[in-house]
Amino acid sequence: SSPVKACLYCVRSLRKLQTVFSPQPHLSSKDICAKFSATRLWSRSVIRCFAMHPRLQKVAIARQDNVVEIKDLISPTSNRPGRSVLLRDKQQVDVTCIQWAPHCSNLLAVGSRGGILLWTVDHPVTTSRLLSSWVRTETVPGHCVITSISWSPHGDLLISASPVDAHLVVWDVMLGVATRISVATGGGLVAVAWSPDGRRVLTTSTMSVFRVWETRNWTCDKWTNASSRCRAACWSPNGETMVFALERDPSLYYLLFQGEEITDGSAVAIKCADLSPCVHSVDGEDVHVGGCVHSLAWDPSGERMAIIFTDDSPGSELVAVFRTRLSPILELLPGGFVRGRHGELPVSIQFHTQGLEGTLLAVAWNSGRISFVLHRFTQCPVLPEVTSLSHQYNSNYTELFSI
Repeated sequence: SSPVKACLYCVRSLRKLQTVFSPQPHLSSKDICAKFSATRLWSRSVIRCFAMHPRLQKVAIARQDNVVEIKDLISPTSNRPGRSVLLRDKQQVDVTCIQWAPHCSNLLAVGSRGGILLWTVDHPVTTSRLLSSWVRTETVPGHCVITSISWSPHGDLLISASPVDAHLVVWDVMLGVATRISVATGGGLVAVAWSPDGRRVLTTSTMSVFRVWETRNWTCDKWTNASSRCRAACWSPNGETMVFALERDPSLYYLLFQGEEITDGSAVAIKCADLSPCVHSVDGEDVHVGGCVHSLAWDPSGERMAIIFTDDSPGSELVAVFRTRLSPILELLPGGFVRGRHGELPVSIQFHTQGLEGTLLAVAWNSGRISFVLHRFTQCPVLPEVTSLSHQYNSNYTELFSI
């Protein structure tokens, strides 16, 4: 009947409005952080997230006690890690993401439950603890519980995402001005990632919708036919290839972009890796490895990609490393595993290439340790169209040092 149809229409409309104004109404702030953080085992890990400086030998580490520790990787007087600086602020609670500004030695952005904190950390410092006078807090009403931030390649703009807000927020850091861009449908935003060439921005949501924006006029294209939400994604060094993984699919896919065009949804995601569980020999024993992806990282040279699997995946104590090649088409070849100490589980990964003949993979473990594994590049052989974990791996990697 007409009244029933009208009621159903009103209910559907109200649910759509709810996804815009209150995308996660039934979860606490801490539960939202745990569910959508890029860090695996966020609620239990000693390290909530970390960030290698893009140009300097130092790392910022957000800890479970709401302290951000900045550590020099190498002491000027020895080959051992240098001293630490501790950052505290009352707004710095439940940190989920952290990132150094590019082309700047001392500006650090921290995403937390209370908003975004911008720390200015000059080196050398005369104290091991920096007070709130060193920090600037940026907030927008309704845009809290930040789960992802990303700097533009030039470092003048910062974007942020929150699962409780269906808006992409673009911050002009110098002016202290925030611009909200409405996403309209698809739930709150979970992750943002600026492409290395600055032309595009990826946004993923709490639902099975993700978007790619062009940054000149901030128009977007969206992909809505995924089987589940986009769980992890990363850009190639040239900004023309995006690799992503879905929450309930043990595979990797990629999209190709050219110039500044938006594809109007016509771009088809291409499967590039089958990560279904298989048996592999690790340290002389047969182990099952594979499953759905929790985190992805691609090194800035485009030579290596690292993967952390979800908690319920076989071999979740390992980091899988792939050798990659972009030309003439994207190709991946299994390259090895990184394993921590007994009982350790990987929670976050990041690559660093500055001043190295190769790339340095940093792995944060749930114990609070960060290990660094050096990868030297060799020529990549001809690869199959779709890589599988059952293909032969070369060897296991050993860590260079740890902190």
